[in-house]
Amino acid sequence: MDLSIPNATSFLQYDYPETRDLMKSYLTLVSATLVLSVTFSEKITKTHQADNKIRRMMFTSWALFFLGIILGGLSILFIAGAAGCAIYGDIPLVVCGGWQLALISWTMGICAGLVYATGLILLALAARRAILLG
Repeated sequence: MDLSIPNATSFLQYDYPETRDLMKSYLTLVSATLVLSVTFSEKITKTHQADNKIRRMMFTSWALFFLGIILGGLSILFIAGAAGCAIYGDIPLVVCGGWQLALISWTMGICAGLVYATGLILLALAARRAILLG
């Protein structure tokens, strides 16, 4: 069996399941944050009384959370492709070549985390502004 990823056995035993589980946990966290912030937006920022800047901050944070969900899903997709390449050597519609797919997955995971952190900071700043403007 021709494995395109060096040490494919180690990759399949450690890297693939760890990355997949990490991204599933990340998706759960971001989804919960998005749902809770939308549900309690009225209590967080009093949106009916809030100025446009607070509303824009809230909507931007929600957009960032949604982008984080997309990036997390794509990260899982690419790590699954890397696992398929490691197992089968070649899979339809995917160009297998060493660590490319795994690196793309990890990069997307890091970007997703940064997007989530930015959205969370923006949400906190919107709440702070709403409290200060009272």
